[in-house]
Amino acid sequence: MTRAIGVVRSGPVLCVALGSVLLALRGIAERAPHPYLALALLLAALAAVSAIAARREPSSPARVAAAAATGIVAVTAAATISPAPALAVPTVVPALNALAAVAEEAFFRGPLFDLVCRRAGDAVAVVATAAAFAAVHVPLYGWAALPVDLGAGLLFGWQRRVSGTWIVPAVTHGLANLLVVMRP
Repeated sequence: MTRAIGVVRSGPVLCVALGSVLLALRGIAERAPHPYLALALLLAALAAVSAIAARREPSSPARVAAAAATGIVAVTAAATISPAPALAVPTVVPALNALAAVAEEAFFRGPLFDLVCRRAGDAVAVVATAAAFAAVHVPLYGWAALPVDLGAGLLFGWQRRVSGTWIVPAVTHGLANLLVVMRP
């Protein structure tokens, strides 16, 4: 286990590659026998890889991501394994949306942003991570949602640039996801 963590710490390129693979597996997780649990585990892994990659930040953001991911996976596991899965949906969907926001922002505005920023500058990092964020959502929501996702990605990238941390866009993204789930 410590060797695996050492490999993840060995470089931002490897973290970005591993995070990209985890995001690509989202479609497979949604077709698993327990899709909510599979998706929660996948997103928790993404949050963990991103938190480990964020060693330059104070330990609190990594702890926030790890605690959020652990709690949401636990809630999701309990709800999906419960005898009344229909009752679990109101609990699981908001929890997964919160986990998705934290995991995606920890990845896109964490190691991916840092990698692009070091190589090409802030402005390119904002645009590149927004484009990657939008592209990842095409299989989930279709091409019609691309402009909205690109706009959201640009906002999240700008927030990352001016705040210096991925936590600010994670909060914004989480609130946006919560509003979508709560709409009538």
